[in-house]
Amino acid sequence: MRRTLSNLYWAAYRKTVLRDIPKGGVDVFACNQLVRSALLRITEPNSSLIAQLFWVGFRRAFVPYERAERKEGRSAWNLSKRLKYMLDSVFSFTDIPIMLMMWVGVIGLVVTFLVGIITLCAKLGGWIVVPGYAATILLMMFMASMILTSQGIVGCYLWRCFENSKHRPLTIVSEVLEHEPDVGKCNT
Repeated sequence: MRRTLSNLYWAAYRKTVLRDIPKGGVDVFACNQLVRSALLRITEPNSSLIAQLFWVGFRRAFVPYERAERKEGRSAWNLSKRLKYMLDSVFSFTDIPIMLMMWVGVIGLVVTFLVGIITLCAKLGGWIVVPGYAATILLMMFMASMILTSQGIVGCYLWRCFENSKHRPLTIVSEVLEHEPDVGKCNT
């Protein structure tokens, strides 16, 4: 059961945060001084080190291995810590929840419009006899959809402000090449 939940966790992580992460996640990593310096320049307190490692964008190589069964004790990596890590990663590296909220609202508006047409036809056809039913249902659906849509739009603006306040470096230089011009040749 634990392995299945772990696989589901990392599959969700790959879908929402990082597509390049290996199927079982990352247990240990090694890096050179350049990667270390780039990681240390990121000063976000509630973030994901693994996502940051992939975000800096240097070349990576994966070393597969078989995980040995734990002989003693229990993992400190429990469900609540995994969920907190997942939420920190999602909130720091993707706007999927905001966009999902906005699109659910937009789809809700379309559905409300279609249901409104059906309800109007039903009301005119005499199938709805309860006074105020049609107006109440349509108003509730419309208002809920408008709230979700407007929250999604405001969320998009807030996400952009959040992105700008992270103080992540705009560029990370992996290598500096120096070239001495050939003085004897004339460039045309």
